[in-house]
This record gives sequence, structure tokens and C-alpha cells, in this order.
Amino acid sequence: MEKIITGKVRKNLNEHTARIILERSDRFASSTLEQLRKSTDRAYTMAGFLLTVFIALTAFVFSSPSLWQLSTAAVLWAGIFIALYIMINQVLWIHPFRHTGNEPRNMIQEENIDRLLKNGHNQEEMNAIYSVNTLLDAISYNQEIIDRNRSILANRCDHIEKAMTVIKCTVIVATIITVISFLASALGMYHGSAI
Repeated sequence: MEKIITGKVRKNLNEHTARIILERSDRFASSTLEQLRKSTDRAYTMAGFLLTVFIALTAFVFSSPSLWQLSTAAVLWAGIFIALYIMINQVLWIHPFRHTGNEPRNMIQEENIDRLLKNGHNQEEMNAIYSVNTLLDAISYNQEIIDRNRSILANRCDHIEKAMTVIKCTVIVATIITVISFLASALGMYHGSAI
């Protein structure tokens, strides 16, 4: 991953500015986590709906009274099966949860204090530098969370788009079969009445 906090930034950014950036990055990271949670909820709702339709179509396929109805139901059944497979196999999973900000044990490390003392800083300077570096580390960590969540959301949206494309194509094919069956039935009735 690209390093977002350079040495130049660490040396020149003051604590006030770092706090403003951290506050904004916290809000943005929290927003991406919330979007991820909502997308998970919506994916489970969609999968539940597809499963319900799939079960109903399965029952209808086995009890279809005519060849035309069986053809339409079979096409819908196959399309819903493929869409459901995509949802279950690629979309329905819970991402590993990560908190925003750094854990306390990552913010308090003796080697960092030793390094600052070795460079000849007094306690006040050392605390100021350490404070800024801690804030910058939290900003960097938030950026990792934002990038990761964005990647997960993009991947999930791609798979849901595939499932929706399958459903659309299935509905189009089923509609064509239904129209043809109605036309065939109407023409049969017309020819029957003409005779």
C-alpha cells in the first residue's frame, strides 16, 4: 500500500491540523463501515427473496399442467438458481471487523520514547512529537480501513450486478416464451373457430 504519511509530513504537521484530519478521517472510516453493514443487510434481504421465489418456482415446475408453463417456469427457475448461487457464493459473507483508530498498546511503545530521548529532545518536545506521530498513525490506519472497505463494497456491487443481470435476462426470456405461448394459443383458437 502507498505510504500516505511521509517523513516530511511528520516533521512539519502540527498537532492541531493532525487532530482536524483525524476527526474527518474517523468520520469517513465510520461512514464506510456503516455502508458496508447496510450493504450486507440488503444482500441478505435480496438473497432471502430469491430463495423464496426459487422454492415457489421449484414447486411450480413439478406441478406445471402444460408444456408452455413448464418452459416458462423452468427458465425462471434456472435464472433464479444462478442468481442465488452468485449471491450465496460471492456476496453473503461477513467481513472481518476492524475498529477505527489505533489500539492503546500501539500508541504507547517504549522504543519510540527511547528514540526521541536519543535524539536529544526534552520531555516537553518529546511529548509534542509523540502526540503528533500518534495522531498521524491513527490517520494512516483509518486510510487503510477506508481503502479496504471501498474494495469490499466494489467487489460486492460487481457480484450483485451480475446476479441482477441474470435475473433481467431470465425475465426477458420468460416473457418471450409467455408471449409466444399466448400467440400460439390464440392462433390455435382462431384456426379452430374458423374451421
